[in-house]
Amino acid sequence: MLYGKINPTAKFAQQAGPFDAPSSIEAGHIAVIANRYIAGSSKTNFQVIFGNVVIDETISKFKEISSSSVELTSEELSTWGTDDKILLNLVANKIGTICEEFGTVKQNNFY
Repeated sequence: MLYGKINPTAKFAQQAGPFDAPSSIEAGHIAVIANRYIAGSSKTNFQVIFGNVVIDETISKFKEISSSSVELTSEELSTWGTDDKILLNLVANKIGTICEEFGTVKQNNFY
């Protein structure tokens, strides 16, 4: 699965328990999954997964922190083609960030 390193990073609040003070955690990468992509559809929803890439003995893993959804129109997707880097950039621009670098992880290396 393709991921992109984002700038600026996304910041999320997390809380260990109901009586603990919230803390902040940053996600420096995104991955995108199409939810029921139908070629030619006027709108497509994508799941945006925010997380961080972890290098463990030269194996890249993607640690998910949070996710959200983004809707793109067929007009916005008209430049997508077969290069998924374009899709990552489209989604990144839609959520207010940019992808600076790209990499891949195997689907089973998401956790």
